[in-house]
Amino acid sequence: MGKYKVLTCRKPTKCEKCGREIAKGEKYIRRTQRTNKRARCNDCGAPRPSEMTGSETLSQAYSIQENLEGYTDSETPLDIVGAIRDASNAVEELITEIDEKISNIEEYFPSGSPASERLQEHRDGLEEWQDELDEQLNEAENLANILDELYKENGDEADMDGEYGDKLVDLQQILSDLAGSLSI
Repeated sequence: MGKYKVLTCRKPTKCEKCGREIAKGEKYIRRTQRTNKRARCNDCGAPRPSEMTGSETLSQAYSIQENLEGYTDSETPLDIVGAIRDASNAVEELITEIDEKISNIEEYFPSGSPASERLQEHRDGLEEWQDELDEQLNEAENLANILDELYKENGDEADMDGEYGDKLVDLQQILSDLAGSLSI
């Protein structure tokens, strides 16, 4: 994974993300990946983990995780359940892609290779995460159904300090836990 730090621009350069010119003397973020150095303006912010890895597989996995993180706190219960379902489906697709890559590598290197071993480790971590996503999806759906019933009973009067608020916090906690549970 690459590194980044905040520096003061010594000569005008362009932001890799938005294309805006970073003026001399302005603070910017320099991202280094191996020998490749890239500049990013402060408006675009620090690079996300999906942007910092050279591995396509890890980038996709981190992107799924980042999408989950984007749903914490501000979405409706059904949006949160949908985000967890979408993440589970995306992880399943990524596992299928990894299986194809491993199969292709093993076709040409029957005794194995470091690349196939690394992909297998990624696959194992993603499979564990998908199991957790699926398990928590059931819990999230149950909470969303309870919240829906409470809302139907109370309408806009649903008490955010009472049972409705508690269940909503529980649902948001599931999402937050899942967003932080990827370990590959």
